Amino acid sequence: MVDAALCTDKRVASCDDRVRASLKTCLHLHPPVGDIAWVNPKFAAETPLAWLRQGAPCEDCRLLKHYAPSPPKTTP
Repeated sequence: MVDAALCTDKRVASCDDRVRASLKTCLHLHPPVGDIAWVNPKFAAETPLAWLRQGAPCEDCRLLKHYAPSPPKTTP
């Protein structure tokens, strides 16, 4: 999936947040991966449909190099 994104339009729509978080930690090994725009279609807050309707623009907030995973939930 990542290779395909790098060879095409650098866009990914995937529900696999484990891979997205893992890629974030490996950017120093292959910096071009950071230029991939990634959206998780199951999260309404990421506005996947609006993003697609707009032509999937390469917005900074969607790039892996700017992706910040949610902090882990703490249990009381």
